[in-house]
Amino acid sequence: MVGLLAARAHDGQRIFALQRSASGARALGGQHSSRTEVLCGDITKPFLGLTPDCYAEVQASVTRVLHCAGLTRFSAASKEAEAVNIEGTRRVLDFARGAPKLACFAHVSTTCVAGKRTGTILESELEHAAGFVNAYEWSKYEAERLVRAADIPWSVLRLSTLIGDASGLVRQWNAVHRAVALVYRGLAPVVPGYAETLVDLIPDGFAANCVYQVLEGCRPGRTYHICAGADKSMRLDELLQGTARTIESTRPGWRKRAIEPPVIVDEATFELFGETARDVGNVFFVNVYEALRYFLPQLLYPKEFDRGETIALVGDEGVAPALGSYWGQIVASCIRTPWNCQR
Repeated sequence: MVGLLAARAHDGQRIFALQRSASGARALGGQHSSRTEVLCGDITKPFLGLTPDCYAEVQASVTRVLHCAGLTRFSAASKEAEAVNIEGTRRVLDFARGAPKLACFAHVSTTCVAGKRTGTILESELEHAAGFVNAYEWSKYEAERLVRAADIPWSVLRLSTLIGDASGLVRQWNAVHRAVALVYRGLAPVVPGYAETLVDLIPDGFAANCVYQVLEGCRPGRTYHICAGADKSMRLDELLQGTARTIESTRPGWRKRAIEPPVIVDEATFELFGETARDVGNVFFVNVYEALRYFLPQLLYPKEFDRGETIALVGDEGVAPALGSYWGQIVASCIRTPWNCQR
């Protein structure tokens, strides 16, 4: 994202990029133009981890804030997620409130704030009492509530799950890629959900371009769903079938090992898988269940996301490529990655 902002920056524009680790800040600083100043900080600390003078200098000059720092692990504990995603957002909002030239505060949220809701989710909606699958969803929901209540020119960008480049290149592994690897090794015998549940995933480049467009054309008080949408998503049964086809074509010996694709089951059956593993003392399958239970149960709550605001602002550039057109390349990339390199 920093690279895209730097490449499209206008003459005279400066970009401040807050990076949590010193090593990450040095690496980021070496990758981008002289217009970018990389700062080592931490949104969970006073002054965002900067010196008071640096904090004041940046605050006095910024016109736009893109808040995309956050804890994104689905398995994060509530306390940890609260510290980063809620209290961290509170500190960034405090910074924005004191910025005299602020024209736009763009908060990167997630479609997961819909939690256990089902059906069509409108961009204008947030508040609900349906509950959440994990602490990550809850913490991002509460963070978005803070943003929407703030007396600043805010916009909310709810992103779907990123899975790499549409060419199949995966730069950073997440829960989706690990699940594919488990399927390949026959370690995910069941998946909770429904055959017709839509799986909404998007490529990194598409997401970055949409975020940039929203930041440039900021319309305060609007929320944007940066996701594939119903027409570009895949049904769960189609996704599992496509995964199996790609594995078979990439690794012909897969079927010879008598590995079967996961079976789609209800919530009780999925929980029984975990209980059985614990009862028989199968530590490996207990760990597999623990790895999957923080995000796969979202498939039990079918939903699709309205994208009216996004399309109205971004136009054709806001239309994601169909997941089915590149899912095979993503799967192939996952199963070619050595098991010990998956992080």
